[in-house]
Amino acid sequence: MTGYLWHGQEDLAELNKLILANRPKPDFPVGLPDTPETTAERRRILAEAVASACGTPAAYRRHLRNGEEPCPRCRQAESARRTARKSAQRARRRAEFCTPRGDDQ
Repeated sequence: MTGYLWHGQEDLAELNKLILANRPKPDFPVGLPDTPETTAERRRILAEAVASACGTPAAYRRHLRNGEEPCPRCRQAESARRTARKSAQRARRRAEFCTPRGDDQ
């Protein structure tokens, strides 16, 4: 029998058979039913899980998106990001215009 998990690995063939024998039937209900309430709850949970902690540029943007005043930690993180970005841009510009001189000049 060739299973869908471990092709060609004979030492895992028994485990593969066990997994295939115990998988749920296609009509088996998994998770909560899709209702407006459960969908809203899933979105709330996902938003809380994905939300960046304060003190990051992503949290700064989240404050702005929610119409809030960014907290001091978020303002400081965004300021540091902008400073680093401008420094990198300046360094790239300097590298474009500065060419190394050879010993023959």
